[in-house]
Amino acid sequence: MSVKNYVKQSTFLSFLCLLLLIQGQCHAAWYEATGQALIHDGDKGSAKQRATEEALKQALMFAGASINSVQQMTNGLLNNDQITVRSSGDVDSIELINEVWHSEYVTVRLRADIFPQTSQCESSPYTKTLSTVYFSNNQVSHLTDGALSEFPQALTHKLEREFSEHSDSLNLNYIAPYSAQWRASQIESDVVALSKMSNTQFVIVGEIQDMSVARDAPSAITFWKDEKATRYLSVNMRVYDGINGGQVFNQNYQTKAPWHFDRFAQLDSHSMRFWESPFGESVSAMLRTAIDEIDEALSCVPQTSRVIQRTSDSLSIALGRDQGVMPGDIFFAYQIKEVSDNYQSPHIQYTLYPGEFKVTQAYANSATLMPVDDTILANIQVSDFVVKR
Repeated sequence: MSVKNYVKQSTFLSFLCLLLLIQGQCHAAWYEATGQALIHDGDKGSAKQRATEEALKQALMFAGASINSVQQMTNGLLNNDQITVRSSGDVDSIELINEVWHSEYVTVRLRADIFPQTSQCESSPYTKTLSTVYFSNNQVSHLTDGALSEFPQALTHKLEREFSEHSDSLNLNYIAPYSAQWRASQIESDVVALSKMSNTQFVIVGEIQDMSVARDAPSAITFWKDEKATRYLSVNMRVYDGINGGQVFNQNYQTKAPWHFDRFAQLDSHSMRFWESPFGESVSAMLRTAIDEIDEALSCVPQTSRVIQRTSDSLSIALGRDQGVMPGDIFFAYQIKEVSDNYQSPHIQYTLYPGEFKVTQAYANSATLMPVDDTILANIQVSDFVVKR
């Protein structure tokens, strides 16, 4: 492998699209990155500075942070193994892990503690995949009016149909056939597990908070009038990034409509009779509003996928033609793990693998990637991740 190609592997100039990858996380993230630079005319100092700048830019752009002070930071790193720098809240600390000198180039590896700032980004061209379980219901007694015990399941499947009919960029392609009680202490691990099981990037957590009926009985004077009833629905929807467990969307939705059914009616909440009623149509409109807002919230989050298979010369990922992946698309690979600092505070650490990977074959829901240059795949593991360049 030539020195030119070896250095080229560490160039990640397209990671600005990853601005919102860790949006919603409640703790800091650590990024490990590697930079390389050729040694010109024996000037090792300048080579180290360029390699350090490349590694820091790589980490900053991956996180979506500002790089206005990269030169200042790297100048400090040339003389110190560990420094602390604050730049508009973007970078908390940078640590030089090691430097390796070769005959013609130098490799610098560093770790940065970065808090990305929000800014505009381009929407992903791929269809994003979501999964969920049946929406939970906090008020079981509310379902007795109309005998709607199946409503949580029917509502979840109705959401799936609305996604299919009204969104070109989102696909709710997996519903686990059970309901779940999402506990705050383990919700991150639960959504990551569901995301991994379903090969989807995002997980919807839905909770029905109210489905009560208010009946206005006629008075003794107007006894001949029919009883008027109104049915209410309140739903909380949260969306989590199943790659890192971070929450990226949280919204409450409410609707109400006339309820034309007797309190003792035995209704099928999956039936057209139910969904074509005023209440059913009102709920459908509410779901379409939720889909539009989820679509907007996820529009800049990059499409990420797990590595599902690795051979000696290729990777397989859980994205394919159904999500818009085409031969020739370029991806980068990285690893995520949780680490703790000296104060036992949790941090998410992203380790970027050198090199680019091109899609050589795209199937319905998977694709095969090959390294663009002579990237070695030995360090990449199944369940690591790739992201579109």
